[in-house]
Amino acid sequence: MTVPPQLTPGSRGPRRPALPFRPTPVRPSGETVPGPRRSPSDPPPRPDADEQAPQAEPRPAVTELRLSAYAGLRRTRVPLGPLTLLAGPSGSGRSTVLGAYAALAALGSGTH
Repeated sequence: MTVPPQLTPGSRGPRRPALPFRPTPVRPSGETVPGPRRSPSDPPPRPDADEQAPQAEPRPAVTELRLSAYAGLRRTRVPLGPLTLLAGPSGSGRSTVLGAYAALAALGSGTH
């Protein structure tokens, strides 16, 4: 007896057919059923032109961290963006920079 290759031990089994396209379901009341949840990496949905709210003024933001109170890092400038990566060898001051940023964040939030 020969076993088909798609069913051999360790295989994933037979392939499932692709799901057919399904239009957005509608409830009997005419209300659209919510679609699948968005992934955090998906861009936010764009509102219709008539739903757009007036633009708020931009909030202040920290764009650069200047270190002067740390002897080994005097005159160090760390530009900050939506994602800032710190890299360097052991003892280069990565944790010190993070501690300085945490102190600045605490001061800015009013918790200290």
